[in-house]
Amino acid sequence: MRLLPILFTILILFAPAHGKILCKGKGISVTDEEVKVFKSFLFRGFAITDEKACQIILKDKLLAKEAERVGLQKRKDTKLKLELLRARVLARAYSDSLSKKIKVSDREIKEFYERNKGRFREPIRVRIVEYRFKEKRDAEAFLKGKNRAKGKDMGYLVPLQIALLYPSVSKDIMDGRKRLVGPFKKGKELLVLEVKDRKGGGISPLTKELKDRIRRIIKNSKEREILEELVKKLKEKYGVSCTF
Repeated sequence: MRLLPILFTILILFAPAHGKILCKGKGISVTDEEVKVFKSFLFRGFAITDEKACQIILKDKLLAKEAERVGLQKRKDTKLKLELLRARVLARAYSDSLSKKIKVSDREIKEFYERNKGRFREPIRVRIVEYRFKEKRDAEAFLKGKNRAKGKDMGYLVPLQIALLYPSVSKDIMDGRKRLVGPFKKGKELLVLEVKDRKGGGISPLTKELKDRIRRIIKNSKEREILEELVKKLKEKYGVSCTF
C-alpha cells in the first residue's frame, strides 16, 4: 500500500499546479487541490488532516524527483508500475462517473428493508453490576440475601464484551433466565454478577440513518452489477482471452 501513494505522487509530479500553493521549493510545489484529491483517492474512509496529507505528498514528490534524477523512471519494473497505476486511476474515475448516475428510490429502500429485516436487528445490550468477594461464604451469603455488598456498575455490555470479560458464565448471562450469576472465580477473587436490564434484540426502525445505509448497500450492489456487465461486454469487444 505504501507504493501506491508514491506512484500517485509521481503521476502528478509534473502536472500543472492547480489551487492554492501550500508548499513551494525549486521546481516543486504542493497545492490544496492536490491535497483534496490525494485524500479522496488514496485515503478514502480514513481520517487524515490536510497538513498530514500535504507532508506526505511533499515527501513523495521530493523522493520522486531524486528517483528521476538517478534515472529510476527508465527501469522496466518502474514503467510497468506506473502504467498499472495509470490504469487504476482511470478505471476508478470511470467507475465513479458511473456511480454518480445510479439512483436509489425510497421505494427500493423500503422494499429492501422489508425483505431483509433480520439484517437490521439492534444489538443486544445487557446492563451488569459486578460484585467482588474474597471469601466464598460471603459470596454465597450475598446470593441468599443475608448480606449486602457494594457493586460496580459495568454499564450496558454487548455479547462480545460479555464473552471477553466473563467467558465462563457468558451463556448464563445471555440466556436471560438468571438475575444473579455466580459465584465464579476471576483471578484471586470471586465474582457475582447482577443482570439489571436488557436492551435491543428487536428490529431497528427505518430511520434516516438506516435509509442512508440501505441506499449505500443498494447503490454498491447496482454498481457491481453494472461494472460486471460492462467488463463482460468489453472483453467481447476487445476479443480478450486468458490462460487462467
